This record gives sequence, C-alpha cells and structure tokens, in this order.
Amino acid sequence: VVWHASPAGAPDGEASRRVFVAASTNAGVTFAPGQPISPPERGACGCCGLAARVDRTGSLHALFRAASADGNRDMVLLSSHDAGATFAARTVDRWKSNQCPMSLPGLADAKDGILAAWESGRRVLWHTVAPGHLGPPSEPMGSGTRKHPVAISEPTRRTLVVWSEGTGWQKGGAVEWQLHDPLGRPEGKVERREGLPTWSRPAAAVDADGNFLVLF
Repeated sequence: VVWHASPAGAPDGEASRRVFVAASTNAGVTFAPGQPISPPERGACGCCGLAARVDRTGSLHALFRAASADGNRDMVLLSSHDAGATFAARTVDRWKSNQCPMSLPGLADAKDGILAAWESGRRVLWHTVAPGHLGPPSEPMGSGTRKHPVAISEPTRRTLVVWSEGTGWQKGGAVEWQLHDPLGRPEGKVERREGLPTWSRPAAAVDADGNFLVLF
C-alpha cells in the first residue's frame, strides 16, 4: 500500500507531507507499519493523487507530485528494486507553481520498463522509464486544459496516451487520446469524445489481440 500523509508530529502542510509504504507478507491480511520513502525536502501535493505499480521484474514504483516550500511542483518517481527495502528518487519533470493542479498521474507496464504519464501546466507528458535511463518526455499534439493522463503500450511498442479535457471542480468534460509510434512521436490526429462525467477520469487497456481500449 502506498500513500502520502504528514508524519506524526509534523506541522500541517503540503511541504511536510511524505510518501509512505506499508508491506504485507500474508496476502494482505495484515500490514507492517507505514514507512516514509520520499525525501523529506520534496514534500507531497495534498490534492494530487499518486500512482504506484510493480513492474514485470518485481520492482515497485510510485509517481507523485512534490510540493516544497519554495513552490516546486515537480513530478518525482520513487523506485525500489529490493522489495521495498530502499527507494531511489528521480525527478521526471520540473514545474514551478504556487497552485495545486489537482491531477492524477499514470503508471503502466512497458516492454523496456514502465510508462509514466503526468500533467504539467495544462499539458500532458509521458515517457518510458527504463532502469538507468530517463529520456526526454513526449507530448501529444495540440493544447488545451489537459489532466489525468494515462499511457499504455502494445507489443509493437506503439503507445496510446489518453487524458481528460476541460474538467474542473464539479465539472465534467471530454476524453481525448492520440497514438504515438515506437519512437514516441505523435501518430495521426487527436481523437475526442464528449461525455466524461464529473469527478471521473479515463482509463485505457490493451486486449489479447493488441487492440487499444479507451474506457470512461
């Protein structure tokens, strides 16, 4: 289980928050006490969600938005390759803002590692995070008020990026998506469907035949 909260005795506020993990060795019947795994100076954005995933090699990853006292809202990836005993932190995107974007990142399996997707200033960005490598992010074409992205790939390494468009507090919107080729370049046009309900977000999957599915 992975979450963020303020440690006991810490002053209330986003800059004092940290990401915690609690492990179970009996299929979830009981869990050990939560342990902080994020650098204390990074903080954690109180209204943004985080994403956590175990990849095909057994490594645990958590993607969260920092919230330090000087206004950094960077996206930070925590990775453990020893069953959660230790974690390394990497900044995947830097963003300076004094406002919380109230967004959710996405993590998914990829052939060479994991796919990370996140919001940065009304943009959605993504890239494959491989062991020892962190390349520049890719971005769908166009612009808008983009939030809650998810990226998912199929066996030939084409990637579908899906996000919500125009959503806000107590406000629904639309779902948009775009294919990207194996090198991360946009392919074809941005597709759009209206009707995303309030407080909802899109999801994506790949079926047994390698077809992309968009759900909302």
